[in-house]
Amino acid sequence: MAKPKDQENNALVEQTTRALQEKYVDALLKQRPGLGGEAAKNIARDLTSTGITPNEAFALMNLVYSPVDVLGRGQATRAKYFSEAVQERYGDVILYNASQNVQSFRRLLGKIGEAVDTRDVVNEQLDKSAITFRDTLMLQDLGIDAETIISYHDILVADYGFSNAAAITRIKKAVLALDNRNTAIGNLESLIFPTEMDSFVSGVMASDSIGEA
Repeated sequence: MAKPKDQENNALVEQTTRALQEKYVDALLKQRPGLGGEAAKNIARDLTSTGITPNEAFALMNLVYSPVDVLGRGQATRAKYFSEAVQERYGDVILYNASQNVQSFRRLLGKIGEAVDTRDVVNEQLDKSAITFRDTLMLQDLGIDAETIISYHDILVADYGFSNAAAITRIKKAVLALDNRNTAIGNLESLIFPTEMDSFVSGVMASDSIGEA
């Protein structure tokens, strides 16, 4: 249980962060006055409550509300990869729509916040670089949360003898194969977990190698 002093410090940090983000957001939104006077405060409040880091929040705000490229402007490496993944995943149309309507921005922010949380949970339990922002956004579109991806990893390691790295690679390749498809999660599992066909193919390849020798 957090001590009163810790709670006070956390509240102060959140208040300071929100104030900085409100100032930053307000400067960006001056380019789009049609959103209304309360837009900056509302968006800043959403940014601080979602859980993404300040650098990620600033990167997202640049992508959505500013016409300039966020890269190469002193952002942290994590924010750089974050902004690249968001740009690649959602593209100009969705980002532009989010800039025209606060509710659209909130929906986008909610999705991104959940994806970032999934990435952090998985990487904390498996490996600090197990999955990327790009991986996580794909996982989200397939309806796969952190608990599911960790369970897949654990099964591959415990039941199939995969190394940690090999298990992660197999999962990521399966997710990539199903990206942007309306595919049931059961089909994803059929790609992730080794089957009798794997053994058959391995046997055929081994036989061919013996014949050539």
